[in-house]
Amino acid sequence: MKIEKIKKEKNGTYKLIMENDELITSDDVILKYNLLFKKDIDNDTYKKVKDETVLFEEYNKVLKYVLKKMRSTKEVKIYMEKLNLSNKKQDLFLKKLQEKGFLNDEKFIKAYISEKMNLSNDGPLKIKNYLEQQELDSNIIDDTLNDYNDFVKEKLEKLIKKKKGQNKKYSEYIWKNKVVYYLENLGYYKEMVEEMYDKIPSNKEDDLKEREYQKLKKKLSIKYKGEELEKQIKIRMYQKGFFDV
Repeated sequence: MKIEKIKKEKNGTYKLIMENDELITSDDVILKYNLLFKKDIDNDTYKKVKDETVLFEEYNKVLKYVLKKMRSTKEVKIYMEKLNLSNKKQDLFLKKLQEKGFLNDEKFIKAYISEKMNLSNDGPLKIKNYLEQQELDSNIIDDTLNDYNDFVKEKLEKLIKKKKGQNKKYSEYIWKNKVVYYLENLGYYKEMVEEMYDKIPSNKEDDLKEREYQKLKKKLSIKYKGEELEKQIKIRMYQKGFFDV
């Protein structure tokens, strides 16, 4: 088969123009088969060039996926399965990505933890849970998270102070439960949240109780009077955690 022209394209690719076909292939394939200096190739070589071109295209798809942002090995495997790549190709591509430094689970763990710690309110348990779902090394996860222990305490303190300042109508008992539940869902340890919550001063409960009482009285006095008004106020105050009205 006669090679009529080899034209250099973008991104290290070449267009191989032959009598009855055209191929966009990689510079690696061109060099491997010494095509720059050949005018003809036999059918066997042509088949190998086509097969390796397909391999090059598939690898490039995976590489682009990895280069968009840092990925875990599991994420890359799932992506390759969606491309219907054989296990042999998957192993080949993973090895190549790892050798070139594009895929490194330890670096992924450290980068992910750093990002979540600095750019989100996620706590260590939520972060750890996600990383374990990625089937990553639990020892590296724990060691890296341990480096952030002091940072987590500082962040948790800020979050609790902020939440305490947002309480405008609930008793300390009710509000503490709400805050603990909220921060547990973000991935913080319940015991740590409760301990730190108790150390941080709150709004004066008596002032809060009086303000809420007067607010309810004004609202309910439109509908209720006398003993029934007091009864309705107490019911609603009790629901907000004020038990000694």
